[in-house]
Amino acid sequence: MRILTLNIWGVPYAKHRAVRFRQIAEKSIEVAPDVLCFQEVYLPRTPKIMIDHLKADYPYTHHFTSSVIGSGLLTLSKYPIVDAAFHRFRMSGKLFRKGDYYAGKGIGLVRIQMPDGLVDVYNCHTHAQYEAHNDNEDAIYTNTNLYEAVRFIHTNSGNNPAVLCGDLNTRPDQLGYRILLQLGNLSDSYYHHHNKYPITYSSDNPYTHDFNQCLDYVMLRNSSIRSIELVMNQPISADKAYSDHYGLLAEIDTQQQSSQPSKPDIEAVMQSLLQEVKLALIKTENEQLTHTGHAILGFSTLIDGNLLANFIGRYFKPLAKILRLLVNVGGFGYGIYSLLQAGVNLQSRRATLQAIYDELKHQIDSRCLFDAREWELPS
Repeated sequence: MRILTLNIWGVPYAKHRAVRFRQIAEKSIEVAPDVLCFQEVYLPRTPKIMIDHLKADYPYTHHFTSSVIGSGLLTLSKYPIVDAAFHRFRMSGKLFRKGDYYAGKGIGLVRIQMPDGLVDVYNCHTHAQYEAHNDNEDAIYTNTNLYEAVRFIHTNSGNNPAVLCGDLNTRPDQLGYRILLQLGNLSDSYYHHHNKYPITYSSDNPYTHDFNQCLDYVMLRNSSIRSIELVMNQPISADKAYSDHYGLLAEIDTQQQSSQPSKPDIEAVMQSLLQEVKLALIKTENEQLTHTGHAILGFSTLIDGNLLANFIGRYFKPLAKILRLLVNVGGFGYGIYSLLQAGVNLQSRRATLQAIYDELKHQIDSRCLFDAREWELPS
């Protein structure tokens, strides 16, 4: 089976979308994989545009709809899709801060009837890490996303041939990568084949202004790699590229399993993730207390401000009127905002982190962690 994965950069502010989408479709037809896994196929019209461009060669499609602007995941196949499922990640990001919160990111499964049998293809896009260092504040979102992704794969595929494609937003030097390989029992096909990592997010790309990174992968389970290469890594013109990411094109043998590490250190990865979740939980609890205090402060200004306005009103009525308006609108608005942050947004994040922490603790305490080939997570 030949498969191509690409983040097409379909966010609302992306440049040259119409031109790039047409070029991506034409290049996809030229390299002729059996399956296409696209990420960031956002906005209502974009899935239809891509499907219409490719429907003659890829008649079987599944778009994983989710949240406000969609998960962005679109999978197209030359062969019949016989089943599909989607898991939306519980940790979706910060309200009012990044677009990830509104995307409803997750992992999507399509089960494809290939000529030599069924293959499970997973298309995935996790929360972005907006800072380079390993302990950045977004890492908890990415890493818990990947933890849920490998659980989803295990639950749905078991020992079936499985391929995980996508913009996974983790580098090989980060915890998320270890989660994929050791908890997910997945093989990094590019590294396995070339003994090095590809640059899929490049400083040479006209749409990026960051350092070289490996963020996109084709990961295998119960199958092996025959060949894999970077594609769509050449510019379309001086100021245009196919996307802000480069693609990967892989040829996979689903009848043969690649070798896996004999003794992966699963418990160490679980403990690292548990500690990261614990720290995020403490931080969230502290933020919740801070916003509760801000809410009290905001509402208390209504009393103090109106008392002050009443005093000033004895001498300067127009000034008192303006002050009263500012106090009522500002104090009430700030109080409501802080209350919503503490009681809704942060409470939701806290509950999700607590649930993930409890799951990890059960798994570590049960000590079913020492051989990834036999290890089964609770479903």
